[in-house]
Amino acid sequence: MAALLVSLAALSVVASMALPAWRHAAQREREAELVFRGEQYARAIMLYQREQPGAFPPDLETLVEGRYLRRAYRDPMTEDGEFRLILPSELGGTAGGGEEAPPAGTDRTGGADPTMTGDRAIGGDHDPGGVEGGVAGVASRSTTSSIGQYNGAAQYDQWLFVVDSAGDPSTAPGLQ
Repeated sequence: MAALLVSLAALSVVASMALPAWRHAAQREREAELVFRGEQYARAIMLYQREQPGAFPPDLETLVEGRYLRRAYRDPMTEDGEFRLILPSELGGTAGGGEEAPPAGTDRTGGADPTMTGDRAIGGDHDPGGVEGGVAGVASRSTTSSIGQYNGAAQYDQWLFVVDSAGDPSTAPGLQ
């Protein structure tokens, strides 16, 4: 009976030593999966822009429906699995090199736009289910510190998966 207690105690000590290493390995695996999924979104946006130069998809579902992306991926770092959408305005500068658009419902002078009806512009690209200005990329919603770094960022919410200025997500430095 005493031998059984000693062996159980030794087994629990070994298990408690292995648990942090197992957690670390599982987190690294989720990080690699986050990079894969994020880069798939960036690649899908790049393919969308090849067919529609200067345009961003209104939402992620457009990428799936247009077959730029096989399926909508979940964020492996959050429980709800929802990625944070990155807007073109968050990237600094303007997308497509043009002048930044005024807010919806106004003209360039700041007055009301006569083509606006409700929340949708007549003849405009804004889809009520989409994002104003389109989706330029995705990022995790998790604010947890990462084990590795991606493009110099050490927190998951700072890992931005976007098409770079050359239009190719594969040229980004990636996970380090």
